[in-house]
Order: sequence, then structure tokens, then C-alpha cells
Amino acid sequence: MPFLALAGRLNFGDFRVSASGGGAIFKGEKDGLDYDVKYYTIDVKGVYDFYKGDNWSYSISLGWRTLFMDMEMQNDIGWATETDNYSGPYISLRAKFSSTEKEHKIK
Repeated sequence: MPFLALAGRLNFGDFRVSASGGGAIFKGEKDGLDYDVKYYTIDVKGVYDFYKGDNWSYSISLGWRTLFMDMEMQNDIGWATETDNYSGPYISLRAKFSSTEKEHKIK
């Protein structure tokens, strides 16, 4: 199923706002069933980098995520439908380590 996604970010020093979204539509047949599936996701978050060192950085983010799927399937003996919607806030803490390589000279 092809998926189209878009993303963007605005930086304000140690604070940034980022958003991403995308979706897919699938109409076809699999395992003897005819499918019609629609799916999308949207994610918006604010991130604050509260510590940046030589090798370590720490950030905290607060955001909102929405995932939605609508699916219908049918065959000769019947049909079924399913709709899922998950949305709500989330918070995450991230620790990032970046190694530094020293320049080695060959003699």
C-alpha cells in the first residue's frame, strides 16, 4: 500500500515545533477478499532541548497524535467493516549520544 507523508519543522533556538502527516488508500483483492482501506496519521509536537553537551543532549517533547483507519472487506459470503481511531497527547524524554572521532594521522 503506497503511503504519502509530509513533514515540517520550525526552529526557535532550543525549542522547536514539528509536524508530520500522511495517509494511504488501498482498493484491491487479497486472500479472496475485496478490500477498501483508508488510513491517515497526524503528529504535532513541541520539543525543548534542555541540555546540550559535547557528546550528550537531552530533550523533552509534548505532542498530539491521531491515527485513523477505515476498512471494508467483502467476499461472496459476506462483508465486514472496521474503523479505528486512536488519538491523544503524549510526552517523551530523549537522551542522545554522539561520538566524536579524533583525527588519526598516518605516519
